[in-house]
Amino acid sequence: MLTRYVLHIGDVEYPLQDDDLSNWGDVLYTFRRSNYDGVVRSCSSEFVFVNEAREIILKAYLKDRFNAEASISILVLDDRWRYHEVFRCPLNFSTISWDAHTLKINCVDNSLEAIIKANKSTKYEFAIGSEISRDGILAFNRIPMQESLTYQLTQGDEFDDSADIVVYFDRGVLPFIGNTANEIAIAGIMNWNDDQDPDGEPYLFEVTEDIVVDLDYDLEWCTYIRSFGSVTLGVHIDRHGTIVNPSNGGTIARVNNIEITNRNADDSIPSYPDEASMPKMPTGSQSCFATVDGIVYEWKYRDGQYGYCWVSTGKTVYDHFRDSRRGTVRLNLRAGDKVFIDAELTPDHPQVNIRFIRSNFVFKWLGVGRRVDIDVFKPDSIALALLRKMITDDSEVFVEISDYDPRIAGTYLMAAESARGITGAKFYSSFNEFAEWMSAVFGYVYEIIDGVEVHFLHRSELFDKYADINHIELCTNVEYSVDTSVIYSSVTAGYDKKEYGSINGRDEFNFSNTYTTGCSVSDKKLSLISKYRADSYGIEFAVQKRGNDTTDNQSDQDVFFVKCVKVNGMLIPDRSIKINGTLTDSVFNGDFSPMACIRANAGLIGLQADRLELTFASSTGNSEITIGGESMTEDMVVDTPIATCGVVEFTTDEVEPLGEMHELITVTDSDGITYSGYIKEVDVRYAKEEAVRYKLIVKDIKI
Repeated sequence: MLTRYVLHIGDVEYPLQDDDLSNWGDVLYTFRRSNYDGVVRSCSSEFVFVNEAREIILKAYLKDRFNAEASISILVLDDRWRYHEVFRCPLNFSTISWDAHTLKINCVDNSLEAIIKANKSTKYEFAIGSEISRDGILAFNRIPMQESLTYQLTQGDEFDDSADIVVYFDRGVLPFIGNTANEIAIAGIMNWNDDQDPDGEPYLFEVTEDIVVDLDYDLEWCTYIRSFGSVTLGVHIDRHGTIVNPSNGGTIARVNNIEITNRNADDSIPSYPDEASMPKMPTGSQSCFATVDGIVYEWKYRDGQYGYCWVSTGKTVYDHFRDSRRGTVRLNLRAGDKVFIDAELTPDHPQVNIRFIRSNFVFKWLGVGRRVDIDVFKPDSIALALLRKMITDDSEVFVEISDYDPRIAGTYLMAAESARGITGAKFYSSFNEFAEWMSAVFGYVYEIIDGVEVHFLHRSELFDKYADINHIELCTNVEYSVDTSVIYSSVTAGYDKKEYGSINGRDEFNFSNTYTTGCSVSDKKLSLISKYRADSYGIEFAVQKRGNDTTDNQSDQDVFFVKCVKVNGMLIPDRSIKINGTLTDSVFNGDFSPMACIRANAGLIGLQADRLELTFASSTGNSEITIGGESMTEDMVVDTPIATCGVVEFTTDEVEPLGEMHELITVTDSDGITYSGYIKEVDVRYAKEEAVRYKLIVKDIKI
């Protein structure tokens, strides 16, 4: 192959002659593709300069010492008979040495590829506004939060061996009810009391705006106690002095004790040593009970020859004499309404005592916070900022992101500190986190063009089945093998699960799904997990922390992203995709679900088979939902592999295809089998006439 080397000293270019370098044959250039990404180029060599090239470099060093700048570029002649640069490497003047005839110097691998490799895991911080400028403002119209107040009957006689409580209800007096739990994130909707105290605040809470509240009640009590009568519990509304009842009249439950006709003088159920000693009761007697060894017997009619007799219930007094009620009452409240619970006694009882096993009154409603504005950034702005942080000199660098995936156009990123409204908010990220996000969510990888441009594009664009084809005629030692590193038994896609400490967090779906592939020859697992977050509840909870002085070490450095639309010139979350099975229809980012991550990476996942069935195994999020009609627990099929899991190696004298990294290369072995594939690995000594060993990712095989 016709090649040309050029020495660059400042702005001067000097084409190297055959006698300018004494070790032409040792200069090695490597082209490698890892993880089915873009091809990375590197140079590993010591240059030994002689003659005029030695004098030029020595003169540059003596003039500027370590400030001297020099590099070598390699150009190859393409099929149009034009030279184009395929590689450039700077020289490292800290390695310079010379004698009377030679000057030795290493190349410094400070190419953009090397800079990214060395610094991609470093997390950088950017001061928003000074080091990185926003691309827009997200008008975050909030997610309704399910909030609650829980009350119980808390005043009465307690037991040493039981959590039961005997509550005394007096005619005309509101019962004492205490608050036992609350979950309120959106302040200002409720002014609530710790208890409903007939001698203090005779209500549970007051609302400050019109709102719908549901009361879920759950009561269980003993029906046998040394007290007769019943109590009807009800919930009511005090509307500026006027008592208003809900649509059902406000009745919660009628709580009653039963009257037992055959009690002893000590007002208890009679007990006998055995069934034989139990007396006969009058025919047709009602509410007749007795106990033997603590087990309750009823006097009741039995068909057949038995007639009326004692029949065992198999239960103790405590288990047999109990009743329960559950239900929901809806309260349509107006601003200023006060809610209370009262107790109405049967007319002939001034006091009724009830032994409660449990008494829960849970008031639930949806609270919505006020809209907040959050600084947001386009993906290419973040990528460019990261690259400029990694490059310590003034070298130019450019970023381009393909529009292959239409979601990219509406995607914006935000810092957790911006969501929290922290003064002097910073954006934290490493290049690796950005690249892994692009890969996991969009199926994008990056390649470096001309040493100054970073292109993010979908793998389907890198492995283009319609790419130009180069057939290598002269090849020997063709060997085919299977790349077992891309054969997986399971695939996990999505995001790390976050613990919110709120019941609303159970509604979040954008965590991760795991699928099995049915493969039994490998236990390898593919993980497509993004460190950037798509959980809409995570953004809501971050916003709720506005005004808090404390920091959250676990999440303040997080990065969120949102698919947005413009409405009246404002960016708002895109809620166009229908999400069912959640507490509210205000959640968003359904476009970035774990299933969407699977589809974006179908070409990579499917390397092991043309058609691969993924069986749903588990989800770390809310798996009860559907997104765009698709259930979170549905199995999936991927049938668009970018290549196969095969690798073919061969030896050839032809290296010209390296001028175009995306070409589809074909070779035919001695048996007439033709392999087509993409570059995986090549080592080249351009200036030395020797065979080159190729390794290709196989796209297709034709026999």
